[in-house]
Amino acid sequence: MDGVLINSEPLHFETLAEVVRNYGFDYTEEINLPFFGMRDIDVFKKLA
Repeated sequence: MDGVLINSEPLHFETLAEVVRNYGFDYTEEINLPFFGMRDIDVFKKLA
């Protein structure tokens, strides 16, 4: 949640999942839980 106007996390998750799917990674909501609130670059480093 960005804490300002909307809960953008669901949209962010869907977008991130689509991006990593292009690289053959099945990114599920369960996998996403520990990364909630992290910057994308930090998530990518952990997934590498």
